[in-house]
Amino acid sequence: MTRPTCLCAVLNGGCRRKTLRSALLVITASAALLFAAGSAVAVGAPSAPTCRSGQTLFASGAIRAFKFTDRNENQEIFVCVPSSAEPVVIDNPGPAVEVEADDFHIRGARLGFEIYEYGEGAVLTTGIALGWVDLQTGEVALDYLNSGTHGLVPVYDPISYAFAPDGTMAVIAGAKCEVVAVLPLRVKPFGDVSRLGPPRIVFTAHHGELIHWSIAITATTVTWRTISGMVSSAQWVGPTTTTSPTGGC
Repeated sequence: MTRPTCLCAVLNGGCRRKTLRSALLVITASAALLFAAGSAVAVGAPSAPTCRSGQTLFASGAIRAFKFTDRNENQEIFVCVPSSAEPVVIDNPGPAVEVEADDFHIRGARLGFEIYEYGEGAVLTTGIALGWVDLQTGEVALDYLNSGTHGLVPVYDPISYAFAPDGTMAVIAGAKCEVVAVLPLRVKPFGDVSRLGPPRIVFTAHHGELIHWSIAITATTVTWRTISGMVSSAQWVGPTTTTSPTGGC
């Protein structure tokens, strides 16, 4: 005769099996919820750009400028500089505005650039700006050449620029008619990046003949050369918010 199994063992064994099954179901359900939550976060959260993101526009050593388009088709221009672990935004025009950047040049401790914005956005936008990013601090400064009273500067022709020690920019712009202009560095009024300008024209060459790459600027003087070899200069007064009455093209 077979000895009967102890009732307590039967009950305890049954309870253990039931408890294990319940625990497994709880763990499986929890893991599924966590996976679903993680997937929702991954899908819903926009990915932040890194220094390996986007379309490269300029690269020199540890310095890289790139264009980044997010999943909502918003475009931004970033620069990676040795002083910052994260990319520095140099232009974020907002929705429905396309942005391009080029003419990157390293001048001392600054990287200069040209920005082109075009699109509908909140209003019809076509903007051209000049600016720089400080490679040591990550500070950005720029101003538009073609807004408000800035229209005296030719913006769709070749543009060359140079920096004064404080970051003020000197510009030669134009082709047949050329201007020499200064974008003074303004005291930072609102904590934003529009710290330059507005452009002050210091010389107009209605028949051109200026050598673009010859532009240079000190704390007081802008100098340039003509194709005939003549060296010319103009004094510029310190930071201001008024345009020059000398006229333009």
